[in-house]
Amino acid sequence: MIDSNDEPILVSAGGVVVREKEGDFEVCLIAKQEGRNWALPRGRVEGMETPEETAVREVREETGFQAKVLEKLDEVHFHFYSRDDDMLIHRMVHFYLMRAEGGAPAPLDEEVDAAKWYPIKAAIHALKYENEKEVVRKARQILKKKYRINSEKQDGGLATH
Repeated sequence: MIDSNDEPILVSAGGVVVREKEGDFEVCLIAKQEGRNWALPRGRVEGMETPEETAVREVREETGFQAKVLEKLDEVHFHFYSRDDDMLIHRMVHFYLMRAEGGAPAPLDEEVDAAKWYPIKAAIHALKYENEKEVVRKARQILKKKYRINSEKQDGGLATH
C-alpha cells in the first residue's frame, strides 16, 4: 500500500486472458465464494514487481495458465472497506489484455474455486462487477480492431493486422 494524500492505496494487477476457439475468442474467468462470484484474475503487486509482472503471476496462480501481456487495457479505481484495518481503502487495478500460452487449471490459489473458459459475450454476462464487465468490453473492441486469429500459426496465437 502507498499513501497519496493520506488515503491508503492498494495497487493490484490482473488480466483478460484470451484464447482462440472455433474462430472466436474465449476469456478465462475465476470463481470465488463457492462459485457465486465470477471475476477476472487479479491480485496485489508484491515487492518490486511491475504491474505487468503481477498480472502474469496472478494469472498463473489463479488460473494455472501461462499468459503473455499483449497490451494495457485499463486502470480501474474503487473503494472498499477493510474489516481488518477498520478503514476505507482505495484500490487501483491495472488490467492487461493477455494471450494464454499454455498450462491448464491445476492446483489453483486457495481463494479460487475454479477457472473456466467462456465465450467473450458470455464472460461479460457472467462477471459480477460492472467495472470488470467494462474491461472485457474494451478487450473485445481491441480484439475486433487490432488482432486477428492466425490459423496458419501452429500455436493458434493472435497476430496483429
